[in-house]
Amino acid sequence: MAASPSGARAERADDVLALARLAARRGAVRAMLDQLTRRAGGPAMLIGTDGSVLATADDPPPPASLRRLAAEAAVALHRRG
Repeated sequence: MAASPSGARAERADDVLALARLAARRGAVRAMLDQLTRRAGGPAMLIGTDGSVLATADDPPPPASLRRLAAEAAVALHRRG
């Protein structure tokens, strides 16, 4: 973790740059989800507004119960705007 506000901003900027670089590659979605998984220390998934899991970083994917909870949360967030 960054020790100061400016350090935290620099860390976030580094994260954004890393994701931008990954976005230009073949297999970008998987690469970006892998990066987010490493950075967050937990699973990362791309979930559609209907709750369908479109992509996951993990192979094998997270358990169905976790995917279902994440999908329900995504739908609820979408409904709230």
